[in-house]
Amino acid sequence: RMPDGTMQVLAFAEENAANCIRKGIIDNIDKTTQAISRVLGQIGLQLGQTISRLYVGLSGQSLHTVQNRIQRSFSEKTQISNSLIDQLMDTNRGVVYTASEILEVIPQEYKVGNRIYPDIVGVQVEQMEAHFLNVIARNSLAENIEKCVKGAGFEIAELLITPLALGESILSAGEKRSGCALVDLGADTTTISVYSNNMLRKLVVVPLGANNVTMDIANCLNTEMDEAEALKLKYGRAWLENYDTAQNNILQLSHGRESSESHLCEIIEARYEEILQNVWAQIENESDKLTSGIV
Repeated sequence: RMPDGTMQVLAFAEENAANCIRKGIIDNIDKTTQAISRVLGQIGLQLGQTISRLYVGLSGQSLHTVQNRIQRSFSEKTQISNSLIDQLMDTNRGVVYTASEILEVIPQEYKVGNRIYPDIVGVQVEQMEAHFLNVIARNSLAENIEKCVKGAGFEIAELLITPLALGESILSAGEKRSGCALVDLGADTTTISVYSNNMLRKLVVVPLGANNVTMDIANCLNTEMDEAEALKLKYGRAWLENYDTAQNNILQLSHGRESSESHLCEIIEARYEEILQNVWAQIENESDKLTSGIV
């Protein structure tokens, strides 16, 4: 961390984990452990020192939010205290979700009659309703990551929920206040986070991403995945309309075969249209609150 608070990246390494991690979920613990060991070994060599503790990002297909409401009634008017709010938080954390665990709790609002309070401490009430947004995921998601990191000989400093960290890093205070949707188009998944009134309102992960585009190209053009990825990166466009130059461009494929650039782009556009339709389905009901649009 620099004196002005910005972060300087000192080393970077990556490892292809397609054979052991799918849709952000660990399939093979042994192979993932080995991948972590290799990538941290590369980092250590670049830095000339040993890494011992890691900050680990948590995401994946099972990650999503669920709303929960807790009501409280009192025999007489009672002034809400911080300790009472803590009790409500504890009650909320005690909610059991089948085969899933609560990773993070984001308090939303407090309702008294028809009034909504962002902060209710100090208010006198006879009856109230607390609204919470629980970020949950399948039990094995964090558990398997911890197994792999420890198995590789490292200690976890903190497990961070990647979409939340991304929102803090990318979105401005104005965007979160006025309302926006943050869409992270990843390799295996697409993550949608909806913000308004300065807080997260919804988080959902769609199990579609750029790797689906590569597989479509490989299947439609009958090529290997490596060749399909290379074609996508060099010639691919997500939107073909008004791209006249692609109509007559011929692409040379393996084994002396040919295809048109326009056909390649049609394949890509079809899949991205499906991905974005899924995104829109998740935010359509919230669209009137998204003054700052989609990031």
